[in-house]
Amino acid sequence: MLFIVTPVFNRKEFTSNYLQSLREQTFNDFKVIIVDDGSNDGTSKMIKNNFKEVILIETEGDLWWSESTNIGIKHAISLGASHIITMNNDTLLEPTLLYDLLKYSKNHPNSLLMPVGLHHETKVIIDGGWNINWKTAKYRNMLFLVNNSNGK
Repeated sequence: MLFIVTPVFNRKEFTSNYLQSLREQTFNDFKVIIVDDGSNDGTSKMIKNNFKEVILIETEGDLWWSESTNIGIKHAISLGASHIITMNNDTLLEPTLLYDLLKYSKNHPNSLLMPVGLHHETKVIIDGGWNINWKTAKYRNMLFLVNNSNGK
């Protein structure tokens, strides 16, 4: 099963919009784990009231992003995750993103995948991920390749 792990701290509206975009995915065989590290703006309450399908882990507010993510990943593994995606709560997903990522993953099992990041207002691509050859330790910035491909 696919698990999506997201650490949050406040930013209730971002989190709500993010979770709504997950509900709109064409692929729906996944679970979401939110690790709320001490939000005081009602984020956890909003999740409990509006997104009952979400696995919510509440912590005290001293973990920061990395440890919150690690806690979520460990919980996903304990629940039998076959795939784990980590995302930020200010992310809005295209409806086919999860389907496309899993399809690519099946066809390229040794890949570490990262979706393209778009700026929320300008829609300019701000991150295209990296292609990494683990055998040679060579890296290619995929955004550079996209921007310099001349449509090829």
